[in-house]
Amino acid sequence: MIKRHHAFEFCDLPWIPALFREGFMDCLNNIHRLMEPYRHIAPLIKTWSARLGATQILDIGSGGGAQVATLLKYLDEKDAPRFVLSDLYPQPEAYRVLQARYGAERLGYLDGPVPIAQLPPEHKVLTIFSAFHHLPPQAAAELLKEVVAQRDGICIVEFTRRTPLDLLSMFPAFFINMLAPLTAERFKLGKLLWGTLIPVIPAMVCYDGFVSALRSYTARELMDLLPPGAGEHFSIQHGEVRWGRLPLSKSSYFMLSRKERLHATA
Repeated sequence: MIKRHHAFEFCDLPWIPALFREGFMDCLNNIHRLMEPYRHIAPLIKTWSARLGATQILDIGSGGGAQVATLLKYLDEKDAPRFVLSDLYPQPEAYRVLQARYGAERLGYLDGPVPIAQLPPEHKVLTIFSAFHHLPPQAAAELLKEVVAQRDGICIVEFTRRTPLDLLSMFPAFFINMLAPLTAERFKLGKLLWGTLIPVIPAMVCYDGFVSALRSYTARELMDLLPPGAGEHFSIQHGEVRWGRLPLSKSSYFMLSRKERLHATA
């Protein structure tokens, strides 16, 4: 296993211009739309949330929302939870488009910034897709500690791993991302300029993807970040599922579920 490194990512920088941040999210949305890396995680999410009795889930670090959109596409609507999107740098215009597509009864959003350290207390079940690796070990441990103390569960899912294949896959993604301005929900000439004609944004996304793979936590590392005694009160599940359209690639998941909230499902 390649050693974990926590180098910087462009999308973490607060001074990135709004146009570039939106173009960045267009690239990620494009990858999710074309490759559907979380297609096969949908049944696991539904079973997990059903066992917790969760009717609503706060998704944190939602980015442009494409990860949850993939889930909604493949989740059976019957008894499926409602997702609420949130992010430190929210994209409310993108969220409104998704809400119009899937309906407010299936998808909501918070249009103000939601820092990981200040999550709304009323949401007891959380998901975080493609974003947990942004947290350095201390912040990651703090989030897990907060979940164990105050929440009923969290599902952490990543489509990057610290493998040579995951690292190498970021380079062909550069050319795919050059097409993102042409398929984006909100077309802007500035995004076409910096995303296709002068592909600065795809280069940033390619770099961030490479670093994301290097930042990704293994299940063993996440276990080590849990507070002492977490296993007494929480059921812990982890594993990997294949991508939707890239059979050689896999997404990893790590689920915490408060034991007293769990009940059997058919």
